[in-house]
Amino acid sequence: MEKFPIDAMSISEDKIEDKIIVLKAFDLGYVIREKDEVIEQTLKLLDNAIDQLSKKTKKADLINLLFYLIVKCELLRFNNNIKYCREKAQEIAQQINKQHMYKDYMAIVEVTTRNPRVKDINQQTSHNSRFDHREHVSSYLDVMDPFFGNTYKAIQVDPFDLSERQSVFLFRTNLLQIMKEHNIQI
Repeated sequence: MEKFPIDAMSISEDKIEDKIIVLKAFDLGYVIREKDEVIEQTLKLLDNAIDQLSKKTKKADLINLLFYLIVKCELLRFNNNIKYCREKAQEIAQQINKQHMYKDYMAIVEVTTRNPRVKDINQQTSHNSRFDHREHVSSYLDVMDPFFGNTYKAIQVDPFDLSERQSVFLFRTNLLQIMKEHNIQI
């Protein structure tokens, strides 16, 4: 297997955990966005979690709040209301001294946004466009897939160095399981 050109020794264990949280939030938002039939229900769940956690003050709760904000940011990535969501995520990240988590999410956004090679019909502007990176379910677990490989590289995580616990969280844990673990009242 190909190893990623990342010096994992230079990243602290706490920051690796933070990066995995960001990867999971991105992944959940991406997967849910691709399933139009569950978007509204998921937004209600996320808003509920965000509301509950916004009233808390412990750092762990605020990290969880940041997680749900990032999920929502990715879910609404192509929506006109994204600015407020990103501003709120950035604000919470600064408040809890976890700016690197917001920066990691934005690095993933950068590598997963494709600019078209041609200008628009008026030859005036270029724009970012939405396209499906996951044509097959098998690519979900394929960290060498160009889309997911780039997400890992963008935030300096070598997926081959993840612990079993980290891998289970990243690849097999769903949003409802995470909400239950965070004691979110559904």
